[in-house]
Amino acid sequence: MAVLIAVAVTCVAIVGGCSRDDSEPEADTPSSSPSETPEKPPVTTQVVLGKVTGKLGDAQKQALKDDVKQIVDTFFEQAYLGEFPRASFDEAYTAFTAGARKDAERDADLLSNAAIADRIDSATGAKRQVSLDVLAVKGEPAGVSARFTLDFDTTGDLEQRERVKGYLLLDREDGQWQVFGYDVIRSVVS
Repeated sequence: MAVLIAVAVTCVAIVGGCSRDDSEPEADTPSSSPSETPEKPPVTTQVVLGKVTGKLGDAQKQALKDDVKQIVDTFFEQAYLGEFPRASFDEAYTAFTAGARKDAERDADLLSNAAIADRIDSATGAKRQVSLDVLAVKGEPAGVSARFTLDFDTTGDLEQRERVKGYLLLDREDGQWQVFGYDVIRSVVS
């Protein structure tokens, strides 16, 4: 009986100690006015494997996803996202071959925000998705088609959501992945 009473008293003490009077402010809760909106965390690039022709181990698949994600993230951030206005988009094409870089610079209105850079203050990613179709030869990835969708919101004189969709073609040269081709479309999302 004494044990039951001790357990009951302990339970009441624990439950009673955990309750809080609603009129008391919470100690660690920052105050915010109704007009303040909490800042959303940045959208990160989601990379998945699509079709794999040939065989790849799990470690190789993960390494490939990490390598291509880094290339695509650099492309997204340097071509479309961040603070504006800016005039140079050269860093967007650092992983492109010389021929693909020349084509990308020619297609800057499509492959960057060059055409709208003077009308926006910033561009923030709303959706960043990549699916990799891979050709593996002798257990090693040899070629990749990185199908992507990037949605981003612009602020400034031009406020809208844009979508860039397409694919980047990659192969490996001296152990490094490089973009040797692309096919991209761009549109305004309603």
